[in-house]
Amino acid sequence: MSLRIARSPRLGSMALALVAAACSSDKVNSPTTGPVTKWVITSLTLPTKTDSLGFDLNGDGRPDNALGYAFHLLGQAGIDVQGTITMGVDSGALVQLLSFQSDDPALQNDAAASAVWYAGQPSSGGLAGAHAIDGAQPAATFTGALIGSAYASQNPATTSTPVSGVVQLSLYPGVPVMTLPLNGMHIQWSFQGTTQIVQGQINGSIRASDVDNVVIPQLTSALNATLSADTASGTGRAIESLFDTGGCGSAVAGDYVLDECEVAGNALLSVVLQPDVQIYNTSGGYAPSAANSTPNALSFGVAFTAAPTTF
Repeated sequence: MSLRIARSPRLGSMALALVAAACSSDKVNSPTTGPVTKWVITSLTLPTKTDSLGFDLNGDGRPDNALGYAFHLLGQAGIDVQGTITMGVDSGALVQLLSFQSDDPALQNDAAASAVWYAGQPSSGGLAGAHAIDGAQPAATFTGALIGSAYASQNPATTSTPVSGVVQLSLYPGVPVMTLPLNGMHIQWSFQGTTQIVQGQINGSIRASDVDNVVIPQLTSALNATLSADTASGTGRAIESLFDTGGCGSAVAGDYVLDECEVAGNALLSVVLQPDVQIYNTSGGYAPSAANSTPNALSFGVAFTAAPTTF
């Protein structure tokens, strides 16, 4: 089921400022009171357009989601990333968890509430039953406002305390998940009563160096595992046709083994895998720039839904 977010980041930021101004500074600065509810992600949905499921990560007024769209392009080329993600979530192979702390047990209004996004351990029970956090992966901790049952974390383009964490995806059943290291993260969703999270969206950016040293190697490894699992399948043939082209380094065309340079230089992905947002200054410090004169990070976003669980 595809979800599309129509919420305006500017309106969300304005509402947060108005509510925060009406509350005590202690409450705004210490959103760690009240009961904690726990949730398991029940769907992850990739974008279908270049700007869908994006968020303005650098303050230039445009939604950003280059890497999300790159995964969509793989789907159009015959590598069903969305279908595999859905299968992984439903089966328990791809588990991500969320905790939420608020003073409002009705989950409607709270000027300063906190949320934590976790990678979870695979579960043979699928979405049912209890889950467990994967302690080997960093958790992402957010603060923000809950207004009319809609939660939004602080604006990553203006915050002085950027949030870092990971989002995990799968490309093919049985193949190890990809772990995307994100910084300057933003999260938003709406509660339906106290039993469902809908219209969820999580966004962030990946340093250009991590694109080269983490994302490309993981993507190459996942594609190789997929190709090795079944070279005769439609997916296998699509991977071989798209990526097993040689022409770089020691890569050999048609050998059913992909080199990283074949993936990085692929005509389909090479443009959208280029940095598209300026998030860091020349010293490497977090400093989003609306001028975007020197893009040095790759944006990513995905939609989600969630249901109550225990962990």
